[in-house]
Amino acid sequence: MKYVLFKWLSVSMVLISMSSTASELKTQYGTVLSVKPIIELVKEYRPVKVCREVTRKARPQDDSANRLVGGIVGAVIGSKLGHDRGEKVVGAAAGAVIGSNIGEAMAESHKSLKRKRVCRFEDRMQEYERQSGYRVVYRYMGQNFETEMPYDPGPEIELEVSVNPVISGEPN
Repeated sequence: MKYVLFKWLSVSMVLISMSSTASELKTQYGTVLSVKPIIELVKEYRPVKVCREVTRKARPQDDSANRLVGGIVGAVIGSKLGHDRGEKVVGAAAGAVIGSNIGEAMAESHKSLKRKRVCRFEDRMQEYERQSGYRVVYRYMGQNFETEMPYDPGPEIELEVSVNPVISGEPN
């Protein structure tokens, strides 16, 4: 196993050394002619808080007292309307029901209005511009070139120039 690994590493080193002699990378510099930011339009959904005012009737803590008082008053009045005992009982029961309803209606009319702010989140499409890089025009050896870069290179741009020999079938 060690022998195979050693042999593989040896072959790899030979190949790497051969490729470096066939093609040499040299650092050169080009003159930057122009740099323009690349702006892209981004559309995305974002949650937005939406609030509105709601008006509701405020309910008293306990309106059963109004119903009870209305029922008692209605029962007393209803019992006075009848002549015999049966009519008085029916009048009292009817008066209690009617009085209870009147008591509840009076409680409803005395309720105050209450304003409340209700909020919720909604997804809304938002558009904004974002800079995604730079379009750079530079000059190298009398020719203009254009590239995109993630940063502004400044007045000069560093270039890696590869020199490869031309291999043809016939000698010169």
